[in-house]
Amino acid sequence: MYKRLWWSCMRLNLVVVPVTLMFVPQSATAGSPRHDVTGHELRAHYVVLPAQPAPEETYAAAVLRDFVSLATGTAMPQTTEGDRPPLQGYGIYLGNTRRAAMEGVELSRLPSEEWRHLTCGRDIVLAGGSPRGTAYAVYEFIERHLGGAWLDPWTRYAPRCPERRIPRLDTRGRPAFAIRTLYNPFPSPADDGTLSQSQDFCAFNKVNSGGQARHGGAIVQIPPGGHTFGRFIPIDEFAKSNPEYFSMDAQGERQLTDRNTNNTCYYQFCPSNPNVRRIVVERALEWLRNDRRQAEQTGSEPARILNVTHNDMTDDFCLCPDCRAAIARHAGRQSGLLLEFINKVAEAVGKEFPKVTVVTNAYTFSLEPPSTIKPAANVLVICCNSIGNPEVCRPLAHPTNSASARLLADWGRVAGRMGVWHYLRTYPDHPPGFYMPGTNIRAIHADFSMLKDRGYDHMFAECEDFWAYGNTSHPTTDELQSFSPLRTWLVSKLLDQPYRGLDELLDTFFAGYYGAASEPMRALLNLIEDAQERSAARLIDLERFRHAEHLVDARMQLAANRLLDRAEKAVLDSPSHLSHVRRERMVFDSAFLWTEGILRRQAAKDLAEIKRDDVLRRYRACWQDYIQANYAASVRPAVAAHLAANLAAAEAVTARDTDPFAIVPRVPEADITVDGRLVEAAWRKAARLKLTPQHAFSTAAERHEVLVNCSATRFNLAFDLAVSKSHAPPTLMLCLAKNAGPGRQFTVALTAAKGAVEVQVSALDLEPPTMRKRLPVSGFAPSYSFKSDCVNGRWVGEVSLPFAEFDFPADLRRLYANVYFQTGAPDAPDKASHFVWSIAAKGNRATFIPSAYGTLDLEAPTSE
Repeated sequence: MYKRLWWSCMRLNLVVVPVTLMFVPQSATAGSPRHDVTGHELRAHYVVLPAQPAPEETYAAAVLRDFVSLATGTAMPQTTEGDRPPLQGYGIYLGNTRRAAMEGVELSRLPSEEWRHLTCGRDIVLAGGSPRGTAYAVYEFIERHLGGAWLDPWTRYAPRCPERRIPRLDTRGRPAFAIRTLYNPFPSPADDGTLSQSQDFCAFNKVNSGGQARHGGAIVQIPPGGHTFGRFIPIDEFAKSNPEYFSMDAQGERQLTDRNTNNTCYYQFCPSNPNVRRIVVERALEWLRNDRRQAEQTGSEPARILNVTHNDMTDDFCLCPDCRAAIARHAGRQSGLLLEFINKVAEAVGKEFPKVTVVTNAYTFSLEPPSTIKPAANVLVICCNSIGNPEVCRPLAHPTNSASARLLADWGRVAGRMGVWHYLRTYPDHPPGFYMPGTNIRAIHADFSMLKDRGYDHMFAECEDFWAYGNTSHPTTDELQSFSPLRTWLVSKLLDQPYRGLDELLDTFFAGYYGAASEPMRALLNLIEDAQERSAARLIDLERFRHAEHLVDARMQLAANRLLDRAEKAVLDSPSHLSHVRRERMVFDSAFLWTEGILRRQAAKDLAEIKRDDVLRRYRACWQDYIQANYAASVRPAVAAHLAANLAAAEAVTARDTDPFAIVPRVPEADITVDGRLVEAAWRKAARLKLTPQHAFSTAAERHEVLVNCSATRFNLAFDLAVSKSHAPPTLMLCLAKNAGPGRQFTVALTAAKGAVEVQVSALDLEPPTMRKRLPVSGFAPSYSFKSDCVNGRWVGEVSLPFAEFDFPADLRRLYANVYFQTGAPDAPDKASHFVWSIAAKGNRATFIPSAYGTLDLEAPTSE
């Protein structure tokens, strides 16, 4: 009886449609006459699931009902085909229903992530391919027709509209990129240590690299992870029995240590060893066969990706004689050796699993593509635009990112199938707890459409935030970044649809995430982005305190403080919105506490309204609220203990500590040796800035020298730096300024790479209150000569620059100078790191010596 009643209701719906159409606005009825406008409010519908729904269909129905309740204030009924329907209303048919089949929506013919929206009379069909297409149909419906958004794991939003109506639908779509990964954007909020809420957020936003059965699963990659060599050849299995399986370093020693105990770091295997190749192929085929059997048994999606990616944190691949010979065949490119190995694995895998793609990474020593070999047709290369390479706050197409653009273009000419591991945050070394305003929202929007235009299919976005690793053992992981929730959500939207307008996306996020504080928070974002665009520096190259001093001046701090005051006042009655505002306030408060001295030197009167004690009290309270709102009870004590140390460090810093003009020590000539070096007594007396981490220089080999010859008209510099060849090209930056109060500062950046030195000269003005105002550079073309060579890991070179171009007075008697040297390995300070050099001078000769981050005031040479 119930079935007869069910089909009677359906027939009645079909009969009354032509009658009701005359009352529907014309604009809503345009299009195919077969699929009519419902003309009814959304709350007049109920959800209909298949008689035996799949987990992803059941979960998607629950999400839809939650958002309908959020948007309309009413609960939406739910039933299944074959059960008694509600007495009134119209059906929203989800997934593999008979109604979908009756309307010609054959799910078995749809790709796994393609979705369909279809109105049938006054009913709606939301369906898609298995296993994620139906879920994506629902999530797309929520976004398009309810204005809904899932903004972070804890924040769902839909504008309230009780009388929301649904137009005629006949649409389909699928995500733009095939593989869509967000890497560690959020901490785990659940007490059991799972990532359930983060996975729900990612699934709703169509990230397919992770997920449970209720989400339709995820793209299966075997083995999982980003560095997999150690999974094929584990060091604990073969190190003792077969040390020849592992890579040899430049000194002829086998790398037999994995300091991370997870087989992903600090060693590689030897790709020229035939037994290694045999074992990798055998294990790859075994894993794929097991996966295929399991997929057939469970009806799940089989693996389509085999990950064969080299390990992390090593200087080279393998440098045994056979591997060296292979590298030589490829003009010295280690990527050629990698592709030789990968192509052989891909050939064996392709014979049995033709639909499986072998994925490998171009990363660190394999980053430069070879010109002598191409990846096989079933190989996809992920170009990992390594840390320190791109300036992340500017688009990849920006001139400052020419090296990154060239790298992508070169790989595009070599590889037929490409992906990108896109680093969307910086990894600066900095004191724990010293956070810095900065973001890359505009750059991200430009990048993803460009990468899609170039045909990239596999996108891996690395955008972790504070505590995303579950620990902050190194300063680079102790990072709270401006508008990180916005960045993560925006990336997920662009992975799905990279051509969506930025303003449209920002409108949704700010309305949902900040509520009544939307306007001042949007202004805060623009304040940061505009300052970055005005900057002439590559911000990624600046140490944290230089970055803060350069970007967040007194004017910006004052403007941000007032915007945040307005924002907090607007949402005092909304705890969640207030928490989101205060998260951004913490970043600015941290920057203020660590740079107060220089800020007050710039504009003490204007900043009088900002009291350090008030900032400290607010900063501590905001952190306590943040921990409570974002971390599970089981991990809050660990987070709180870490932050207690950070807060204590910030409280210990005084305004004087953060004013480089106030703490420059006086070094008498007696402390300078004949050869220009400082005596040890001078180093012991030298005050040290508290703005940067302290590094110890324990061996003579670490005391690299930079020699300077100065005259009244020219500045000549020679350098001899021992660096690791495998890391990013070193950068040496020299800052010169008059000691007596504010003056002009000039930065000379020398980048050594491939036997040449690139010299960049910029001029900045330290005059208060504007600070850092750029000098005119029209016609600024300093003459210089330079040479460089890299022999056995040592960069040597020289550069000569005219003082006249810098507008230095001929009678300059005193200067202070800081030089920092960056190798691009901030996460491995034992291998290479940031160093600051201080100048010692006598006569017309000066020597830069690595210090533990200090600023010294020395007698400068004069013309002789």
